[in-house]
Amino acid sequence: MNFIKTVLAVLVAQFLLMFTVVFGLVAMSTLFSRDTAVHVVDGSWLVIDIYGEIPPYDEPESYYNSIFDEGESLTRILGNLDKAAADKRIDGVIMKVSGSNSLGMASLGEIRDAIAGVRAAGKPVIAFSDGLDRNALYVASACDSIFMPEVADVWLTGYAAVDMFAKGTLDKLDVHQNLH
Repeated sequence: MNFIKTVLAVLVAQFLLMFTVVFGLVAMSTLFSRDTAVHVVDGSWLVIDIYGEIPPYDEPESYYNSIFDEGESLTRILGNLDKAAADKRIDGVIMKVSGSNSLGMASLGEIRDAIAGVRAAGKPVIAFSDGLDRNALYVASACDSIFMPEVADVWLTGYAAVDMFAKGTLDKLDVHQNLH
């Protein structure tokens, strides 16, 4: 009786092992053999999402990046806007702009320039946002129209430049300039 139990246990274990190996191979072949070709039909609109952490360039190819798509990068956003300006199949661009992105002013300026290139090609660029801060408004203002839900927030804190006036403080501390 023990012999039959042992044989059945070994057969079940081998079946489960083979099933796991076959399932793993099918899953890996599906993940690594994705069709990366983009199929664009006439009259399409390009949708670009500017949200969250946006690195300035594409990371080097790795197994992790091929399994888990890490989203947009600045170079990919700029390249897609340039392609949209030249591609006759693209009718326009929708920019989904959020205040919670990691881009600095120089990167936002590059995106504004790319949006101007799309608009110069005669294609409309529409901005949609769930909330605008000054950086998101800076990008969205380059578009033809800005659409927001009624409950969206707009935070306009503005830009500022401050000059420091420290002469009175330095006089009180008896600090003098020493010019040579």
